[in-house]
Amino acid sequence: MQTPTIDRWPVARLRRYLLEKRFAIPKLQRNFVWSAGDAAKLLDSIYRDMPIGSLILWEMEPAV
Repeated sequence: MQTPTIDRWPVARLRRYLLEKRFAIPKLQRNFVWSAGDAAKLLDSIYRDMPIGSLILWEMEPAV
C-alpha cells in the first residue's frame, strides 16, 4: 500500500474529473447523508471557483 500524499489541485483539474465521471462515493463508515440538491450545490460552488474548504479524494487503482 502506498503512503498517502497531499496534493493541491487546480479547480480546472477537478472540473475535468467531474466531466469525465471519474468519481465514486465509497461506503466507509456511515451512510451518505447529502441530498442530491446538496451535492449539486457543492459542485456548483466548485464550478464557480467559490471557497469550499478541504476536499479529500481517494485515488483507487482500476478494477481488473
